[in-house]
Amino acid sequence: MRDLHFVARSVLLICLFTSCTAFLMHNPNPKAMLLHSRMFPRRTDRRFTATCSASSKRDDSDAEDPRLNEVSAQNVHGEDSFCLQSRRDVVTAAALFLPTAMLVPTPAHAKKKKGEDQATVPAAPFVPGQKIPLAPVLGTCCPCPVGGSVEFSDEGSGAGSEGTCDETFTQVTQGIGAGYRWVDTATHYNNEKSVGLAIRQAEAGGDVKEGEVQAITKVWFEELGYEATRRSCRASLARLGSSSLGAVLVHFPGTIDSVQSPGKNKKLRAETWRALEDLKKEGKIRYIGVSNYVRRHLKELLSTCEIRPDIAEMELHPYFQQRELVALCKENGIQVVGFSPFAHGELGVLEDRRIAKIALKHTRTPPQVILKWLLQEGLVPVVKASSAARMAENFNLQGFELDQDDMAAMRLLDSSKRVGFDPNQIA
Repeated sequence: MRDLHFVARSVLLICLFTSCTAFLMHNPNPKAMLLHSRMFPRRTDRRFTATCSASSKRDDSDAEDPRLNEVSAQNVHGEDSFCLQSRRDVVTAAALFLPTAMLVPTPAHAKKKKGEDQATVPAAPFVPGQKIPLAPVLGTCCPCPVGGSVEFSDEGSGAGSEGTCDETFTQVTQGIGAGYRWVDTATHYNNEKSVGLAIRQAEAGGDVKEGEVQAITKVWFEELGYEATRRSCRASLARLGSSSLGAVLVHFPGTIDSVQSPGKNKKLRAETWRALEDLKKEGKIRYIGVSNYVRRHLKELLSTCEIRPDIAEMELHPYFQQRELVALCKENGIQVVGFSPFAHGELGVLEDRRIAKIALKHTRTPPQVILKWLLQEGLVPVVKASSAARMAENFNLQGFELDQDDMAAMRLLDSSKRVGFDPNQIA
């Protein structure tokens, strides 16, 4: 009877030992590995200590670190390595009591989740330095015919102060109703008064809160220079009827005359930017930026400015994607705003069969696919429309996402075809 009890106790101890060993094989915890080393003291070398030390500092984010894979490979292939020798001992013990070892559950962190190795569609890219919401901006007519029927007190001076524009007033009123919260304008568009009136009317009617709708305006190339830029911004404040401006951009990086002075344009750009920096410091402008700048203009600005641009507006559509300029902006935390997303209806962009195929796949229109593509690239489109229904259609981009194949197909459409003025001509 005594011998029977001895045999039973021995079997229980061996089973317990085997179970612990099997558990330690699956557990990457350094403390568990240290316990294992004490079970097999002859199988441990200095590399084991280094492994435990490194593992104690590791978190889940290191799981895919290739350096950790290199360490594991060294441990596995070393003649005296802890991993190889300890596994031989474990296999020997487990072979005797495999059923017991199989009862030990695999730790949750060691289990592979279903579909873990399958490729997944990445989320929309993060936009460094995002300033305005990642949603369409409402474009307005430019330049607008002035002398409309909308009554407005004339407090402004300079470009665009002659009168009002009924078309812009209607566009902005309908756009606010469709959900747009940023409106694109400029002194050269002759419509700042109508933009401001439509915004204030929506605020007065309770459609939006005060300051909820903001305007992006621009300093025309005839108003470049320190004092001229400050005067231009004061006039824009008066025309928009606001105490501060949402965003002010340099419309062009210089004059577009046939005979240009590179030195003069460079000086005007520097003085203009200094004026915008000062106005931002004074709280008169929320965001400052540039428009129609090419890479050399932007690099010049980044090398001399005190405050980096918040926004860079440029021509962007499927046939003209400006990837290098966009990359430069993102590297420097500059939010990219793209005008002419449909290429002014030219070049056959809206009739492109490849875009139409993606639109059919998602039961959407080609314009919606183009706008969604820009947004998923982290770019803000400026879009104009002639009717309230079309405005709503262009803004309503929820409920579908372009997948990796769609995004790749859209990127392949780039053919460097510009429809607007080429600012490379500006020295």
